[in-house]
Amino acid sequence: MKAADELIASPEFVNLVNSVNTPSRHAASRKFAGSASFSRYMAEIGGPREMSKKEKWVLQALQAKNNVGE
Repeated sequence: MKAADELIASPEFVNLVNSVNTPSRHAASRKFAGSASFSRYMAEIGGPREMSKKEKWVLQALQAKNNVGE
Protein backbone atom coordinates (compact mmCIF):
# COMPACT_ATOMS: atom_id res chain seq x y z
CA MET A 1 0.00 0.00 0.00
CA LYS A 2 2.85 2.39 0.79
CA ALA A 3 4.33 1.95 -2.70
CA ALA A 4 0.91 2.57 -4.28
CA ASP A 5 0.41 5.71 -2.16
CA GLU A 6 3.83 7.04 -3.16
CA LEU A 7 3.10 6.24 -6.79
CA ILE A 8 -0.22 8.09 -6.86
CA ALA A 9 1.22 11.08 -5.01
CA SER A 10 4.27 11.36 -7.29
CA PRO A 11 4.62 14.39 -9.58
CA GLU A 12 5.27 12.03 -12.49
CA PHE A 13 1.88 10.35 -11.95
CA VAL A 14 0.08 13.69 -11.73
CA ASN A 15 1.80 14.82 -14.93
CA LEU A 16 0.86 11.54 -16.63
CA VAL A 17 -2.80 11.89 -15.68
CA ASN A 18 -2.86 15.49 -16.87
CA SER A 19 -1.31 14.51 -20.21
CA VAL A 20 -3.94 11.92 -21.20
CA ASN A 21 -5.24 12.70 -24.71
CA THR A 22 -2.53 15.30 -25.32
CA PRO A 23 0.53 15.20 -27.58
CA SER A 24 2.79 15.04 -24.51
CA ARG A 25 1.34 11.73 -23.27
CA HIS A 26 4.20 9.64 -24.69
CA ALA A 27 6.87 11.79 -23.04
CA ALA A 28 4.91 11.76 -19.78
CA SER A 29 4.57 7.98 -19.90
CA ARG A 30 8.33 7.56 -20.45
CA LYS A 31 9.09 9.85 -17.51
CA PHE A 32 6.54 8.06 -15.32
CA ALA A 33 7.83 4.61 -16.32
CA GLY A 34 11.36 5.69 -15.40
CA SER A 35 10.42 7.20 -12.05
CA ALA A 36 11.60 5.74 -8.76
CA SER A 37 8.06 5.52 -7.39
CA PHE A 38 6.90 3.47 -10.40
CA SER A 39 9.92 1.17 -10.12
CA ARG A 40 9.21 0.57 -6.43
CA TYR A 41 5.54 -0.10 -7.14
CA MET A 42 6.32 -2.54 -9.95
CA ALA A 43 8.82 -4.36 -7.75
CA GLU A 44 6.17 -4.70 -5.03
CA ILE A 45 3.59 -6.19 -7.37
CA GLY A 46 6.10 -8.29 -9.29
CA GLY A 47 5.74 -6.29 -12.50
CA PRO A 48 8.10 -6.15 -15.46
CA ARG A 49 11.68 -5.03 -14.92
CA GLU A 50 12.69 -3.73 -18.37
CA MET A 51 11.88 -0.14 -19.25
CA SER A 52 10.25 -1.04 -22.55
CA LYS A 53 7.80 -3.42 -20.89
CA LYS A 54 7.03 -0.94 -18.13
CA GLU A 55 6.45 1.83 -20.62
CA LYS A 56 4.18 -0.46 -22.65
CA TRP A 57 2.25 -1.31 -19.48
CA VAL A 58 1.68 2.38 -18.75
CA LEU A 59 0.50 3.10 -22.29
CA GLN A 60 -1.85 0.12 -22.21
CA ALA A 61 -3.29 1.28 -18.89
CA LEU A 62 -3.93 4.70 -20.39
CA GLN A 63 -5.58 3.10 -23.41
CA ALA A 64 -7.78 0.99 -21.17
CA LYS A 65 -8.89 4.14 -19.37
CA ASN A 66 -9.80 5.73 -22.70
CA ASN A 67 -11.75 2.65 -23.80
CA VAL A 68 -13.80 2.65 -20.61
CA GLY A 69 -14.74 6.27 -21.25
CA GLU A 70 -16.02 5.45 -24.73
